Amino acid sequence: MATPDALEILDEVHARFGTRGLERVERVLRDKAAGTSPKPAEKFQRSDLLYIPGLDVRPFHDRARFPWAAAFEAATDEVRGEWERLERDGVPDDETFEDHGDAWRGWLLYQHGRWQEPVASRSPRTVDLIRSTPYTVGEFLFSEVGPGGEIPWHSGGCNAVLTAHLPLIVPDGCRIGVGVARRSWRVGEVLVFDDSFIHAVWNDSDQRRIVLVWEVWHPDLVGVEREAVHYVYQRLVNEGICA
Repeated sequence: MATPDALEILDEVHARFGTRGLERVERVLRDKAAGTSPKPAEKFQRSDLLYIPGLDVRPFHDRARFPWAAAFEAATDEVRGEWERLERDGVPDDETFEDHGDAWRGWLLYQHGRWQEPVASRSPRTVDLIRSTPYTVGEFLFSEVGPGGEIPWHSGGCNAVLTAHLPLIVPDGCRIGVGVARRSWRVGEVLVFDDSFIHAVWNDSDQRRIVLVWEVWHPDLVGVEREAVHYVYQRLVNEGICA
């Protein structure tokens, strides 16, 4: 049976953005309506939320492809300083601080399409840098993985979104796995990976690992296609069609 919600969203997309250059977006919504979403190109990718066919597929992307990366890397000390002040002074709003015990903690900068003022207002340089990127409607934060902690395997379920990290504090023994690929972070060197691959993080050291995390649109999405995917992404999340 067809899912009318996906077809209704397609009508909305055509009304807002027209049809030119949106063939891939149209295919995605028609597939969802028919219950035949395309199979991901790679074994360890997941397409629970949104899978756009034809995008460059790789676990990790070369940071040289992202012109904004150099500015982040040059500002590493400033960004780390803003996090250090947040930790020292505390966050007044519990909703902007996520504490999962020794394994993981996060200071939320942006969530559900809104800047989280208790953190964002005290991180102006970090916010300016993120605003210079093609950021998505996702969750951006300073992320801490404690000594011996890990973030289990998971996927964002959307290949249109890439996750970017700016490493701020990285002791030896910290690794990230994306599909079958494994890497370590280097302080001050931007790392970008495909959020649709299952991925996990391990800290096998006796110190904390701190990185800035945010999401950007896949660079193969351009112009009106990115605007339409942005709209569809929000509608699918808000309506729960992909649940």
